[in-house]
Amino acid sequence: MTTLATPRLILRPVVEADVDAIFAGCSNPRVTEHTIFETHTSRADSESFYRDYALKNYEQNLPDPFAIALKSEPGHLIGCCGGKWTETRCNRSVEFGYWIAEPHWNRGYATEAVRALVPFLFEHFAPQRVQAHVNAVNRASARVLEKAGLSYEGTFRQAAFRRGRFWDVMMYSILASELPAPGPA
Repeated sequence: MTTLATPRLILRPVVEADVDAIFAGCSNPRVTEHTIFETHTSRADSESFYRDYALKNYEQNLPDPFAIALKSEPGHLIGCCGGKWTETRCNRSVEFGYWIAEPHWNRGYATEAVRALVPFLFEHFAPQRVQAHVNAVNRASARVLEKAGLSYEGTFRQAAFRRGRFWDVMMYSILASELPAPGPA
């Protein structure tokens, strides 16, 4: 799988040595409060994420997940991001998601990672659109998508049932025609 670089981050494949950092981030209910995956309650949950999700996706050449790491500590995962085809590939839509461990919130890392991920998803999959959905109460994540250049399309009322309640879900997207041209190398 490819490695991507930004001014402050490295986006690289998740490796087995990342399991402890995944557990540290995903065992925090504040991190998983708005995610579609459940809070990890044991290291085995994080091992399963690596073994049953990451490795299986890599075997299928899917860039999901990327480990997000600081350039100054490329071996230390601070979050994950990645994307893949929506349920119906014929629609030519790729959906992505991300999470950042709480000690690294409010530093712009999620926006920086998304700004690197989105062009890569267009290059890797050649979709018509790249999209992400957000629990409507998660304004911080919505702001990440807005700063990364995605457009708000609307809110699907009570569109997801998670953790015993319905969520309103905001949809964001960017079309292939809207992607900024790459800058000079």
